Amino acid sequence: MYISCKSQKCPFFSAAGVKKMSGVLWYGRSNRKGLTMIYDIPHGAQNPRNSEGSFVKLADGRILFVYTRYNGESWYDEASADLAAITTADSGKTWTEPRIVIRNTSQNVMSVSLLRLQDGRIALAYLRKTRPERTAADMYVRAYHPRIMDCRPLIVFSSDEGTTWSEPVDMVNVPFNYFVVNNDRLVQLASGRLIVPAALHRLYGGGTYRRAQGLFLLSDDNGASWREAQEACIAPNWLASGLREPGVVELADGRVMAFFRTDSGSHWKAFS
Repeated sequence: MYISCKSQKCPFFSAAGVKKMSGVLWYGRSNRKGLTMIYDIPHGAQNPRNSEGSFVKLADGRILFVYTRYNGESWYDEASADLAAITTADSGKTWTEPRIVIRNTSQNVMSVSLLRLQDGRIALAYLRKTRPERTAADMYVRAYHPRIMDCRPLIVFSSDEGTTWSEPVDMVNVPFNYFVVNNDRLVQLASGRLIVPAALHRLYGGGTYRRAQGLFLLSDDNGASWREAQEACIAPNWLASGLREPGVVELADGRVMAFFRTDSGSHWKAFS
């Protein structure tokens, strides 16, 4: 299955193949020529956007796709959204009706990463956004600015091929802050270590800093507990964006390469 954008009218596809507003899945041969749209996840009333998804192959051969399904009037990143799932049994030609797998209990949940772990379980990582309660103690520190919001990665696990999921594990366990983890970013190394790359946009009284710092969240016990890597990636002062939306990949020689979105006109990378 390949994801493509064949028209200038739809330039906003995620790496997992769901564009903002309607989600469209494309199918084609290995040369990526002659791509054909095979499934449209339409938006509509009380569902203004479908986006940021991830795939995993199930034990019976079906493919599971989990994505962000917005469920209110707004399609902004901070608007109300759940995580929905569809499956295909014919290599993506037809799909089931959506079902909610992670229901929003805060501001929203979004940006899914699915991964088959070495122990056989399926991991599902996602972001949860929460607005703070307005208290007298908070008034001086953050003045309840409307842009102040907590955003943090959580992870759940399934031992029954995505039918049910465990209780979420907080991957950062720090006070109120703003971590960005894009979809399809969870990686397991050959050693078994799990890595989730995150961009930290530190909070201040009027919102979040535009400059991002690249962090790496690690687990050596199959996702039961997490810690931040000792070293972070910090951009030079002249790079206004900082290091955003990081991803990682394990190379053939055993090194790990990280890559970052920036406003310098190119991606940046680092190696471990």
